[in-house]
Amino acid sequence: MRKIRYYIHEESTFKEVTYEEYQLYVESRCKEQPVYAIRIGDAVMEVPKDMYMEFYREKSRENYLLRMVAYSNMDTDEIVGEETLPDETVHVEEDAFNHVLYEHLRYCIEQLPEEDQEFIRIAYFDGISERDMAKSYGISQLAIHKRKKKILFD
Repeated sequence: MRKIRYYIHEESTFKEVTYEEYQLYVESRCKEQPVYAIRIGDAVMEVPKDMYMEFYREKSRENYLLRMVAYSNMDTDEIVGEETLPDETVHVEEDAFNHVLYEHLRYCIEQLPEEDQEFIRIAYFDGISERDMAKSYGISQLAIHKRKKKILFD
């Protein structure tokens, strides 16, 4: 049996805590506002209310559809019962996980000096190639590549 991990949102990032710490956190926060969390695999993660609501709306819909005896029972003159199946292209769990990663990435980037933050934004978020950055900065493409590696891995 896998151990369940617990994550709370703290200072623009997520922190892994013990079950006891998680329970204390929930109890203290519930006095101010509700804490919304979902289970993704072996992790329980605090998420925004809208993500929580969407996750459980989809879970409820899945459970309802699974209780149906046959999808053909849902056929109407306008649609075939199978068309009412949940949209498998919507992945609330994956969206929640990506949200956690994005928040952590944002926090890490904010710790960089302003000049490095701008460099990373241009290189990764604006989609500017290393070649175009080299022209803009007046240095070689190799120097741009080395600077990216230095910022990210040092």
